[in-house]
Amino acid sequence: MHERFRGEVAYNGEVDIHFPHLTVGQTLTFSTKLRTPHRRVDNIPRKKAVKDVVTILGRIFGLRHTFNTKVGVRSQWK
Repeated sequence: MHERFRGEVAYNGEVDIHFPHLTVGQTLTFSTKLRTPHRRVDNIPRKKAVKDVVTILGRIFGLRHTFNTKVGVRSQWK
């Protein structure tokens, strides 16, 4: 694979750190705010873009019922 696809395959190991005092909804909102581009399609206001993305993520992944649940302490998941 290394020989055939050199330069075409990349691995980006990420370690997500979550704040245990935030809820799922707050965590998604925080993450979305960090990733929202400065220039948005049709100049949609930033707050609306963030709210829409969080709503879409909640529906796609079935997380709406957990939006008010705290993420928890990281050590619990080891």
